[in-house]
Amino acid sequence: MGLDKGVCGAELRSLDRLKGNGRSPTTVRLDGLDLRMLKLLLAGNGVPPGVPADRRSFRSMAKDLGVDQATVRSRMKRLQEAGTLRGWYLGISPALTGESVVHAWLDVKPGTDRRRLVDELVSVPGVERVCSYLGQRISLVLLFRKEKDLGLTLRRLERLAGSGRVFRAPGAPQGRSPKISESDAAIILCLLEDPWKPYAVVAKELRFSSRTVKRRADRLFESGAIYVVPDLDLKTLRGIIAAEMVVTFKSDSSKTGAIGALATRLQGETVFSQTSGLRAYFALAIPNVSMVEAIGTWARQLVGVFSAEVQVLQEVDLAPGRYRSTRLLVGREEGRQSTSRRVPVKRPGV
Repeated sequence: MGLDKGVCGAELRSLDRLKGNGRSPTTVRLDGLDLRMLKLLLAGNGVPPGVPADRRSFRSMAKDLGVDQATVRSRMKRLQEAGTLRGWYLGISPALTGESVVHAWLDVKPGTDRRRLVDELVSVPGVERVCSYLGQRISLVLLFRKEKDLGLTLRRLERLAGSGRVFRAPGAPQGRSPKISESDAAIILCLLEDPWKPYAVVAKELRFSSRTVKRRADRLFESGAIYVVPDLDLKTLRGIIAAEMVVTFKSDSSKTGAIGALATRLQGETVFSQTSGLRAYFALAIPNVSMVEAIGTWARQLVGVFSAEVQVLQEVDLAPGRYRSTRLLVGREEGRQSTSRRVPVKRPGV
C-alpha cells in the first residue's frame, strides 16, 4: 500500500537527507493522537526481526485513528519540522541476510564521552543500533552470521567501552525465511534510498511494470521481509517519557500468565513489545517520572517474574548504512530452477 498522491518526496524524505538538513530540533509536546500515530508507524517493528505489516498510507492511518487525512498529514509535518521525526529507516529481516539477532548491554565508566563512544559503537560491523539510557547503561542490537563474528564484535565493543564485560541475550526467534528473487532484491535496493518512494517511480527506475512492483513490494512488506521504522529524536519529546522494560520470567510454564498481565496493565503505555525465550521487551511511553519506578515495582511482584528492569531511554542511534553493503539470500526467478545464493546489495555510488 503506497502513500497518497502528493505526500511523498519532500514531505517524507529518507533518513540520510533529513539528518543533513542543518535544522536544529525543537521540543514538541505529544498528545494522545500523536502517540497513537507513532504506534501505528512502528507497527511492532521497532527492533529486528520485525513483524509482517503493510506500508501504511495516510488514508489507512486516518481510518484507523478516526480522523481525516489532512489531520494525519499536518501532524506528520509538525513532527518533521520540529526535528522529532528525523526520517525513515528501511529494516531488512535477518532471515534475508542469513543473520541472527542478539541484544547486548553494558555500563560505561563515569566521565566517558558518551557521544563519542556511541559514534564509535554504531560504526562497528554487526551493530544495528545503539540505545543510550539515563545513567550509565547502553544497549545494542547486534546482527551476525557466525558465532566467531559475534565474538569478534563483542570483544571490539568491550575495548571501545573500556567495559569489563558486555552482557548479551538472544533476540526474538525469526520466522520462516521468505523466498525472494533478484527482482525483489532490486526493489529492496531502490527502497533503501527512500522507503516511501512511490511504486510508480520504482517501476520507472527498474523498468518493471507498476503492477509488478506493487505486487512484489506488498508481498515483501506483508511477509515481514522488509519494514519501515521512523527515526525519532527522543530529546525533542515533551509530555511523555520514553522508557524500556526488560522482564525475565522464572519458567516457560509461568511466562504465559505473566505476559498476559503485563500486556493488560501496560496496554496504554506500550509502543511495541517482543518476547524471546524467558525474556520480554517492552518499549513504553510513560506520562510522568513517578510511573517509571512504579511500573518496575509492580512488574517484579507478578507471579512468574524473576526480574524486571525499567530504563529511561534518552537516544537511539540507528546504523542503516549497514544494509547498503549486505548480502541477501536470493533464489532464482519464478519459472526457473530454485537455488539459493548470495548477491550483494549496494547503493549506487557507494
